[in-house]
Amino acid sequence: MTRLCEDKGDLDLTVLWEGEDAESVAAAALPASDVVEKLAPVLEKAGFAEVLPLPKARVPIVKFLSAKHGLRCDLGVNNLLAIHNSQLIAAYCELDPRVRPLLFLIKHWAKQRRINDPYRGTLSSYAYSLLLIHYLQNTSPPVLPCLQALGRTSPHEKQEVVKGFDTYFFKDFNAIAGFGSRNTATIAELLAGFFRLYADMFDYKSNVVSVRTGFYLDKRQCKWAASGKTDRTWLCIEDPFEVTHNLGRIVDRDALYEIRGEFMRASALMHENTNVGRVARRSAPDNLIELFEPFTGEWREDRGKKPPPNKEDAEAKENGADKQQQQQQPATSDDKQQQHQNGKKTTVTPTKPAALLMRPPQVILPSPPQHKQQQQQQQAAAK
Repeated sequence: MTRLCEDKGDLDLTVLWEGEDAESVAAAALPASDVVEKLAPVLEKAGFAEVLPLPKARVPIVKFLSAKHGLRCDLGVNNLLAIHNSQLIAAYCELDPRVRPLLFLIKHWAKQRRINDPYRGTLSSYAYSLLLIHYLQNTSPPVLPCLQALGRTSPHEKQEVVKGFDTYFFKDFNAIAGFGSRNTATIAELLAGFFRLYADMFDYKSNVVSVRTGFYLDKRQCKWAASGKTDRTWLCIEDPFEVTHNLGRIVDRDALYEIRGEFMRASALMHENTNVGRVARRSAPDNLIELFEPFTGEWREDRGKKPPPNKEDAEAKENGADKQQQQQQPATSDDKQQQHQNGKKTTVTPTKPAALLMRPPQVILPSPPQHKQQQQQQQAAAK
């Protein structure tokens, strides 16, 4: 659907109930957790290998391998929101020819650097896609519009409700053809800007990436904050439709260190000599090779992160299932001092991970992007 599958990528599938009102039929049928457990022996009997049902995950699935085709698959049940998510990503890819190559590059980079494995507490490819789209919505001029805001004057207009969530997005692509043409940045320049944003500029302590609005939200504005689900807010990425789901919930303090550390490493390579334009257009071949070099060390135990005990626990963790929190590393004296300022204990974003050593010492962190300024820029671009 998105045409973003790599040669060795996974295939995400879902079984849909038939009927005029498929959602009502699904509600009356067996729970998805029961269905995936019943599907597992059927798949094994059909000759599929490595069949692993995950009924306790937030979105129950059964994983299996088609040995004949060498293809790994994740099979869900009536996961309609996932279909709409894929359609939204595909729509953004069609709006500008630079989007799909950028997504391929970022997915390949994250895979090579081993930070795209939710089983290990890092981000999924879908989450990286949202990070890129949000960045492209906020470049100056913007490369992408906010499709969920176009075509209606308020969020209550033209709603397309699926499982209680609004899945509307603007689909008249002819009306917005050439939207990003005023931004003449190359793919390399945009990639360099993407890495710099999440290395040095993004405010991990306060901001939420929201493709749905096209702006940064405050963590206190989010649906999961209202519901009290604030146990994992080191990195916040709002699902564009299922707004109660934080795609960064699986990322704990140690995982954020490694993810941000890789953004810093990539940014340093792309911005060598602090001459972004020259390097982005004429990057040294050695730099590009190093950018996509695979991470070859042990599984990041040097950064204090342990692998989960098994895949089912990891899948449940990725999908937001309630699991016992892993013990956090003790806070440093600097952290404790910040936590108890004004007599209130607050969550403090880590500022000195081991990966920070990779950042050139002359780099000075700029202020995080300002919400109001972004809003004014996008409104002006739309006019």
